[in-house]
Amino acid sequence: MVITNKLRNLYILIVRRSVVALVTSVCLFILAQKCDAMDNSIYTTLSNQIALNDKKDVQIMSSYTARDKISDLKMPNDIASISDFTLGSLNQTGRPFDVAISGEGFFMIETPNGNVYTRNGSFLLNNEGTVIDQQGNYVLSEDGGQITVPLQNEYIFINKGGNIYISKNLIGNIGVFNFSNVKMLRKAGNSYFKTTLEAVPSEKFQLLQGFLEESNSSPIIETTKLIDLQKKFSMSSNLITDVYGMQRNSFRVISK
Repeated sequence: MVITNKLRNLYILIVRRSVVALVTSVCLFILAQKCDAMDNSIYTTLSNQIALNDKKDVQIMSSYTARDKISDLKMPNDIASISDFTLGSLNQTGRPFDVAISGEGFFMIETPNGNVYTRNGSFLLNNEGTVIDQQGNYVLSEDGGQITVPLQNEYIFINKGGNIYISKNLIGNIGVFNFSNVKMLRKAGNSYFKTTLEAVPSEKFQLLQGFLEESNSSPIIETTKLIDLQKKFSMSSNLITDVYGMQRNSFRVISK
């Protein structure tokens, strides 16, 4: 009877420790997936600090049920990374072809690989008097055409609607476009975005001449998030070590 009770107690001990080890391992797996997804998003956001007007990334995750393992166990599912188009701070430059969008919308840029969109309004004139961006690509008007400005001029004024005036004479306009769902826009490098959605003229914006929109992410906040993730990862590693220690002790008890 004594031997039977010892075996029963041993069996209960092993089962309890095995359950604890299994649950802990699953929780650590979930935490590791979430940390990895957030870590990639934070690194991307920090790297974007060197680019004017670049938008921070937001990681989108959902949960699914792993029914083949543990009933109703929720697992993280990394869906996508989307851009946060919250308005960044405005920096006054005083340059005539620097324009910032206050409100909703994007500039349309013509590139050799097709049209792309951006909120980076750091523009200039090329040798032909055509408005281009810092990459040398053409800035397009509301009707999708290139914008040409006489090279010899005294004063250029761009109003809040994007119309370009020289000595009160209207010579063209800078197009500002919007989309039915900006979450569908994907980064294409150089502060550009691409999408298959149709671009339509924006109705909720104002252009501010002599200003540039800066990045909407804070290096201090993103670095703090990264440090917090590193602490959680370190705690998880220590917990894994403890769990394996419990498993080793269980095997020692069994072998005796």
